[in-house]
Amino acid sequence: MEMQFHCVACDHSSEMFGFVKEVFKTCAKDWSAETLAKELDCVRRIFQESEDSRGKKLRNKAEELRAKLDSKNCVPVEVCDSILLFLTGKHREPAAEFLN
Repeated sequence: MEMQFHCVACDHSSEMFGFVKEVFKTCAKDWSAETLAKELDCVRRIFQESEDSRGKKLRNKAEELRAKLDSKNCVPVEVCDSILLFLTGKHREPAAEFLN
C-alpha cells in the first residue's frame, strides 16, 4: 500500500509520492542548495519506513542526491533535474547484470 498524505487545510487525501512529485515540480528550481538539502532529508524521513518498492527507491534516491549535493559533486539544478526525472519515471536504472 502506498503512503497517503492528508491535507488538514482542504481535507483532501492524496498519495505521498504524487505529493512529493508535485512539490519538486513546482518549487525546487527556485530552492537554494540548503533548502534542497533539507527537502531531500524530509523525503528520506517520510519514506524511511515505506514498505512499497517505489517509496524505498525514492528514499534511496533522496539519500544519493543529498550525498552528491553535500560533496559538491552536483549543483542544485542537476539534483533537481535528477529527482524530477526519477519522480516522473523517466530515469534509467542500471541493468542487473552490470551491478554484480
